Amino acid sequence: MTTLEEKKKIILNFEGPVAAVVTPFDNEGKLDTTQILPYAKHLIKIGIKGVFISGTTGEGFLLSVNERLSLIQAWRQALDQLKDTQQLLAIVNVSSTVVGDVESLASKVESLGFDGVALLPPIYYTVSTREQLVGYLKPILQKAAPETPFLYYHIPSLSGELKFELDSFVDLALQKIPQFVAMKFSDNNLVRFGAVQEQFGKRIKVFPGFNEILLPTKAFGIKAVICATFSFEDCVSWYLAMGKSYESGDLEGAVKFQKAIADKCVQLRKSGSFITSIKSGLNIDLKKDGISLGQPRAPVYVPEN
Repeated sequence: MTTLEEKKKIILNFEGPVAAVVTPFDNEGKLDTTQILPYAKHLIKIGIKGVFISGTTGEGFLLSVNERLSLIQAWRQALDQLKDTQQLLAIVNVSSTVVGDVESLASKVESLGFDGVALLPPIYYTVSTREQLVGYLKPILQKAAPETPFLYYHIPSLSGELKFELDSFVDLALQKIPQFVAMKFSDNNLVRFGAVQEQFGKRIKVFPGFNEILLPTKAFGIKAVICATFSFEDCVSWYLAMGKSYESGDLEGAVKFQKAIADKCVQLRKSGSFITSIKSGLNIDLKKDGISLGQPRAPVYVPEN
């Protein structure tokens, strides 16, 4: 039986691009789990090495608990069918404003053997100290996922800025939460990123989560990222080419590929809805493979035709 420490090492040693995956809906806006297996096959084909499920791009907060449980089950089945082709790292975001729902989701993630469970800080009823944040996270993980590695989901643009320094929280969390091993850093504050990576980079895996800071984080030795655009083949290709250019000392080439990724993000934001543009673009790209991911749910903005 794999121990918690062995599971944590899998994440600590992981390298490669991770896709923050979208959640497929049908034409009536209902969860469509039949699309997950072909979608996962597409991700493997374009070079993806892991998936981040039910996050911001995956509209996790717009799904009912039962839908999220079904989604988790469907991803487990797809990953199991594909494990002989590619063993994808799989982390599931279980954040909710209802602690009981978080526990139900986290327990499901653990029982199905996913590689990690992700959690945001409390939103709306926010915490004011690092002790309060650890006090929120620790009992959930102890009760519902004691043997599953934990990834802290840092995305202040949506969850709000913490009232204390991020690195001070990491320090305390490492002392108090045995499962803590990773962070999704969806933030463009490179000073903050550097403070966490320089102090704790050997003890936790910090995954950059913003497309626009991928190249700068290379200077900190980063070799694994989680991005919303990594369902697109061109973005994955640019990211991999950027890494090769950087490692060979071709900084000019690396900047060129970073700019291509950033320009793609600018294009996706032009409609006024990043997630809608991602889904619409993927529906066009993947139509040839018979894959349809639908449109986002309200209140995500969908422009009128």
